[in-house]
Amino acid sequence: MEINNEQEEVFYQDEKIIVSNSRFVVDKKTYSIRNISSVKIGRSSRMLHFILLFFGMWCCIPDGWIRIMGAVLVIGSIYQLVAIKRKYTVRIITNSSEFFEDVFVSTDSILVEKIVNAVNKAIVTNTTQYEIPRPTLSRNISISDELQKLADLKSKGLLTEKEFNAQKAKLLS
Repeated sequence: MEINNEQEEVFYQDEKIIVSNSRFVVDKKTYSIRNISSVKIGRSSRMLHFILLFFGMWCCIPDGWIRIMGAVLVIGSIYQLVAIKRKYTVRIITNSSEFFEDVFVSTDSILVEKIVNAVNKAIVTNTTQYEIPRPTLSRNISISDELQKLADLKSKGLLTEKEFNAQKAKLLS
């Protein structure tokens, strides 16, 4: 995968993944950085393996075939916990969804951390690059028009004398 745009800043790139200031490409699927609202590392849970391990240990207490079943559960759970590598995922939330989506899975936690850091950096760069200017109050608004609106609200009984004076003081400051 290559970047053709000269204005596109690349934060991470390998044969399957590109993270730039405008897009996140993983396994031939492209996500707009502007549409990603959050990214984090996900880890596969081992809770089920621990539950099966303790259940197997409990089953080893009585005699008979239950003890054999318990021993099989204990051995299988220990194998799952020790021999099988934990999986790590890159999880994103897009602006159009409220749920995390696992977009990349690996047993290499360092690789997943690099990708997540690159996407975070791209999000921050993108939001500062395209920051929307905040509206400011212009002093060109006629203060006398605003005072007239306040006086109308007061005369209709929608503002008390105290509220009117407070708003008038704000306008004149």
